[in-house]
Amino acid sequence: MAMLRFSVCTLLLLSGITLADGLEIASSQPAAEGAAEPARPAVAEAKAAVPSMPGATVTVPWDQLKTVMERGGAAAPAGPPVPYFFTRVSYKGSVAGDVATIVGTCDVTLLQDSWTAVVLGKAGGLSKVTADGKGCALQTVNGQVIALLRGKGDHTIDVHILRQVWTSEGLSGLWFPLVPAPIINVTMTLPGGGLIVTAGDALQEAVRRVEEKDGKTVFAATCDWGTEATIAWRGAAQASRIYTDTNTLVDVEDGLIRYVARVHAEILQAPVSQMQFALDARAVILKVEAAKGDDTSNLARWSEETRDGKRYVLATFSAPVQGVQRVHLTYEHDVAPAGGEAPLAIVTVVDSKRDRGNIAIQATGEFEVNPGKSNVPRVGVRSTPSTMPALGDREPQHMVFGYAYVRQPVQVSLELARPKPQPAKIFATTNTLITVEAAAVRGRADIRYDILHAAVGSLRIALPKGAELVGVTGEGIRQTTVAPAPGKKADAHEILTVDLKDPAQGSYALTVTYDLHLPKDRPAAGADVPLVWHVEAAQDRGSVGVEVRGGAELNVTAKGADRMDVRELPRGLWEQARSPLLFAYRYLTPHAQLTMDVTQHKEVDVLVAISDVCEATTTVTPDGKVVTKMMYVVRNNLKQFMSLRLPQEAAIWSAFVDDRPVTPVRNAKGELLIPLKRSETGDAYDHDSYKARRDRRRSVDGETLVKRAGEDNAQGELKPYDVEIVFVAPAVKLAAQGQIALALPGSDIPCRQMAWATFVPKNLNVVNVESNCKEVAAFTLPFKHFGDVEYQRQAAAQMKMQEALAEKVDQLRAAQEMAQTAKAQGVLPVRVEIPITGQIHRLEKFLVTDEVPAATLTYRQKVE
Repeated sequence: MAMLRFSVCTLLLLSGITLADGLEIASSQPAAEGAAEPARPAVAEAKAAVPSMPGATVTVPWDQLKTVMERGGAAAPAGPPVPYFFTRVSYKGSVAGDVATIVGTCDVTLLQDSWTAVVLGKAGGLSKVTADGKGCALQTVNGQVIALLRGKGDHTIDVHILRQVWTSEGLSGLWFPLVPAPIINVTMTLPGGGLIVTAGDALQEAVRRVEEKDGKTVFAATCDWGTEATIAWRGAAQASRIYTDTNTLVDVEDGLIRYVARVHAEILQAPVSQMQFALDARAVILKVEAAKGDDTSNLARWSEETRDGKRYVLATFSAPVQGVQRVHLTYEHDVAPAGGEAPLAIVTVVDSKRDRGNIAIQATGEFEVNPGKSNVPRVGVRSTPSTMPALGDREPQHMVFGYAYVRQPVQVSLELARPKPQPAKIFATTNTLITVEAAAVRGRADIRYDILHAAVGSLRIALPKGAELVGVTGEGIRQTTVAPAPGKKADAHEILTVDLKDPAQGSYALTVTYDLHLPKDRPAAGADVPLVWHVEAAQDRGSVGVEVRGGAELNVTAKGADRMDVRELPRGLWEQARSPLLFAYRYLTPHAQLTMDVTQHKEVDVLVAISDVCEATTTVTPDGKVVTKMMYVVRNNLKQFMSLRLPQEAAIWSAFVDDRPVTPVRNAKGELLIPLKRSETGDAYDHDSYKARRDRRRSVDGETLVKRAGEDNAQGELKPYDVEIVFVAPAVKLAAQGQIALALPGSDIPCRQMAWATFVPKNLNVVNVESNCKEVAAFTLPFKHFGDVEYQRQAAAQMKMQEALAEKVDQLRAAQEMAQTAKAQGVLPVRVEIPITGQIHRLEKFLVTDEVPAATLTYRQKVE
């Protein structure tokens, strides 16, 4: 069913009749000015006059509204726009103890004879309500008190209120509700005189008056809005008390003294709007600000003025402040260029009840700062507070002394003097590595300088007599020159001068390398060990380590130096030496003399390359072709080529060194030369080492077949690598029975262990093997032979062997045919994988030197 909402006045105008039975009346006072809806009054008899209910709404079903409209006759006469209005509202109250008694008088005029609901405001502390001196009907709806009056004309409503007075930290107050009238007068009599009265809400914007009568304080206000009144008061105002602690950092620079004063103020009893600081009239104020990151200070602006011979700074806050406030002042004043007595300008906080603080003196300029006259005690730097302020972006790290004071005035002066320049003082420590070889002695001097008092632009070093400068390294070297020592003979020592781009002070490092040539025709007897010394050093000391390279025998005698254990030498000398250090000396004064006797012995040849293991696999195919693959595990220190003597009429197919293809060459003797690389040093079993790569490729179904039994080289030794060759020997004719002669190349590199796997066709039965190698059932290698690995794979896939064999034989035939047409000089070979098939026979030999491994296999064909 459709529902419509009409106001009562609109409904009466439309119908011109009184309300009928069955209509639902819902009273709702508008929520303006915080008032809640008044309660719905009881409905009178059907023919009684309709009571006045301003703002009420009526909910009527459509069929009933239609009936009412159809019954309507003449238009209802126009009524007043409002049912009532207030002509005067006033509240008078007084406080006795902790209870306030308030009486509100409301003059109201009703504009109709019917019942009218008059809203009196919030329910809060009402003790009695009368209308025209008699009791009044009341109703509370949503926290609002409503009085029901009847009778057109003027009426008087008296509202009696009792409220509890609250008290907290010297402040007392109360609140009470107000009638929603356009004009309200409030008068409150408060106990005691000279009170400070504040008001909130409606009374805050009112016209207020506070006066004292008969020892009491009367507060009066007139406002034109509001739903409640709040009044608070406290005793007579007390004077503010300020307590301050000031930490002042004084920085003495060239020509001026700069100050940063951190004022920590505690304001008690009453707030203040300003703080005033007094300084010496010489001070130039740079800035006044709140502490960085400080949200307790609301400093708005500052100003300064000079009067009575002092400089005053006035800091103004944006609102009265109380409690902790922190203010920073930065200022400075000039001092005489020549120094002398310099009185300090220390901040005084005007009207502070306790003005104490600390002073820290920091010297960052050219002045020498000493304490002068003072009326406060001096304290150590470590006694200054850790909260001493920073000067700009610099922390207080160059403090020299400080002061502490507990009251003003503070009188402190400094004595400033220009320090006399001191010459640079050089301390030199030299660590020298002497390397003795066949015909020369090389010296490497690592020098560490400590330069005090002043910077130097050049360093002078005396070179040993007859020494030839090789090089000088160091930071910021501009140039180096070598000249004879002044006033000395031409054959005496020379002076090395190192000029620097920027003057050096503090720590500085330099490295000087030089050579001294020994006579070639006879051993050096009584030759001086070449040591450098420092001409201008106040202290010259160091250590010497001696190493010998080659076949020289050395004997050293010392004068002015003490022999020491070589293990006591600095680590840097050990890292530079390539041979063991034999002699070590330490000297504490310059011009230490070391004399050496050198006896040169004849050197003998030693082994510079070796093959730890050689794996070989020779396959004889069913049609008589013979192909061999060999893999040498080589460690090489010096050798350029590996020389191989291939079997007669054998042809090389491919050669790889460390998994990279190489081009073999032949020498005049017809030997095949494989170019080698020099082995690297380091951990033999790192990620890229030979054994690591071998492990990755020699695995069956992911299982590593390497037996590590201490075979890896120790860290710092030569790392091995592979040398891989594939060659083809002349084909043999396979008969019903016969012999197969096989051979491997001879090499000029010794091999510690040879492992040779031979494969013959399965239709042949080998009845005897004659060889200079030993036939074994299993290799004793520390890893799996690559022929055994392939053989194991074939055993695991026996069913597919024939297909694989046919495919590999075809590949071999195609490769041989291709080899006849694809050979070229100077071109890197392609990698060839030989077929491994048939019966395996294992041959092994230890320590193969200058010999050719060979084997003769006697066979006869199997009878099927």
